[in-house]
Amino acid sequence: MHVLSITKLLSEIFFNKDFDISKLESLTQQEKDIFADYISKSRVESYVLKSIGEFGAKTLGIENFFKLKNNGDARTIRTLENIRFSKKINFELSNKKIKHVFLKGINMHQYIYSNEHTIRPISDIDILIEKKDLTEVLNVIHDLGFDISKWQETQKEGFELYR
Repeated sequence: MHVLSITKLLSEIFFNKDFDISKLESLTQQEKDIFADYISKSRVESYVLKSIGEFGAKTLGIENFFKLKNNGDARTIRTLENIRFSKKINFELSNKKIKHVFLKGINMHQYIYSNEHTIRPISDIDILIEKKDLTEVLNVIHDLGFDISKWQETQKEGFELYR
């Protein structure tokens, strides 16, 4: 299945409220597998499943249905965890009077996607801070249980921020 065919099919699912499920039924099982893999790699499982419904999803094959459902559920859980973590980080940084702004996913989630947790998965938390606060921010997130070993390794290698 060519990427153009996949994109066309996805756009029909996303933008056509009366999507014709027979288009999915007409795919070979191999094409259904490729389509399901593409959906997962694009991280839009929950949105697609919501759009085509359980019957439509099961036309992709029961294995693909459960793969999409499980991956979508896992991404939703991670999204909720990241939202919770961002609130903890915000609380700690605010208490320490560290200026910070959350970027990309967290803000988009709240203001664009109206906190619909299944539409846009959040896999990380991006924070804009002042260079002088980096060490303190690393301490805060380390105290919250985040792994900062990559930062520690980078500092040993002489990494310079904002050259």
